[in-house]
Amino acid sequence: TARRIYRYWGRKSKVIHPPVSVERFRCNQARDDFYLCLCRLVPNKRVDLVVQAFNQLRLPLLIVGDGPERCSLKKLAGPTVNLLGHQSVDQVEELMEHCKAFVYAGMEDFGIAPVEAMAAGAPVIAFGRGGLLDTVRCAARGDSSPTGVLFPKQTVSSLLDAVTWFEERRLWKQLPSESIRVWAERFRPEVFTSCFE
Repeated sequence: TARRIYRYWGRKSKVIHPPVSVERFRCNQARDDFYLCLCRLVPNKRVDLVVQAFNQLRLPLLIVGDGPERCSLKKLAGPTVNLLGHQSVDQVEELMEHCKAFVYAGMEDFGIAPVEAMAAGAPVIAFGRGGLLDTVRCAARGDSSPTGVLFPKQTVSSLLDAVTWFEERRLWKQLPSESIRVWAERFRPEVFTSCFE
């Protein structure tokens, strides 16, 4: 974001991350055997990549959200992929608190949903560009206190490699939910408001 501001307007800037209501989530819940993708079902979120990857992996994936791509994604989805449509706030919290990992293939300036997933103690598997570079600490890169895995290319094969690496190392058991939550606390509203004091 700061680079784009400099490129287009020639001005230096400080990026302040938006606030995330991390207190909504419990991080000490048992992980279930499903992956979760939650977002608006629009082209730039690249849910099509997630569906194609999980069709090949034959791993359980729940997709929460609605939008113009819902029908095409439903046609694309194999037997292990389930599109749930819009869900209530309580249902979303429950899913995030129990998923094996949260999967995100879009490129965002920030990305609130992945931070919410980390607040719920869930590891994140995400496209390693934009704001996700600030919010996800990558186990594959050797980051200290990792919170998930970043994949380098916005392609099915790159996502396949990341999920396979995550599965082979059983990272949902290796990455403590409590330390993932501690990292997410950096984005709570109090931190945001302190930037203006």
